[in-house]
Amino acid sequence: MKKLIACLITLGLLIIAACSDNNPSDLVMLSNALPDGTAGAPYSQTLLATGGTIPYTWRVDAGALPVGLSLSPAGVISGTPTSAGTSTFTATVVDAGVPPQIRSRSFTLTINQPGALTITSTSPLPGGTVSSAYSQTLTATGGTTPYSWAVTAGALPAGLSLNASTGLISGTPTTAGTANFTVTVTDSAVPTAATASTAFALTIAAAGTPVSITTTSPLPAAATGAAYTTTLVAANGVTPYTWAVTTGTLPAGLSLNASTGVISGTPTTAGTSNFTVTVTDSTTPTAGTASTPFALTVSASGPAAPANAL
Repeated sequence: MKKLIACLITLGLLIIAACSDNNPSDLVMLSNALPDGTAGAPYSQTLLATGGTIPYTWRVDAGALPVGLSLSPAGVISGTPTSAGTSTFTATVVDAGVPPQIRSRSFTLTINQPGALTITSTSPLPGGTVSSAYSQTLTATGGTTPYSWAVTAGALPAGLSLNASTGLISGTPTTAGTANFTVTVTDSAVPTAATASTAFALTIAAAGTPVSITTTSPLPAAATGAAYTTTLVAANGVTPYTWAVTTGTLPAGLSLNASTGVISGTPTTAGTSNFTVTVTDSTTPTAGTASTPFALTVSASGPAAPANAL
């Protein structure tokens, strides 16, 4: 009997020791701070813990999350905050142990006001060609997403349309020419949606019409020491154009703007310069080019002659 009791006691001690070895570690909440969010923009952040017995269950025990956000039992704070401000709340995690371990921590979550709604696409839009598929997406920033797009003045080139949800202008243009129109983007702010508008120009070139330089030589004369500007002009092809001096050089002190075709500056040396300018259009897949030789004469500036000079 004594041996039986001793065996039972030994067995009990072994069971206690085994259970003690399997006890879970302390539950520890790892998350300390939350990143800011923006009103009207989707937000997602996962709270983290370690130790204890998984799975964990999360809940808000005090305070409240920003309106539009919620905390899932898995510890994910998600949603779309509806207004700017700072919220303080207590998040609690409970493990699956028996008895459970519980840990709580106070958090502060700031939701920032979105920036002003602005259309970031600029005019003119990339050109197109009659009977060739066209696609260009307008972009905006700020405000509260999602956005809604509309043509509010003028009209797109025939054959093109604007997707109200994505801002994509697409289709196959049917008529050559330049269309001038205004696009308005509207955000989803409540109770009052914000809007922004931009005027655009979009040129559709006739199919098969190559780009050409319409400015002729010689260019208007210049004088040393005097500010000079003249604009080279191209037609047809697909805008926008790119300009470059491909042979010879401009008069000293002058330069050619690659985007606008403007020759400007203050010439420093008298004489006549001969050079060739090449314009490249945006036709795809192969860009069109045109070149024209130019002459530009710079005269020497001198003091005015006396009024009584013979």
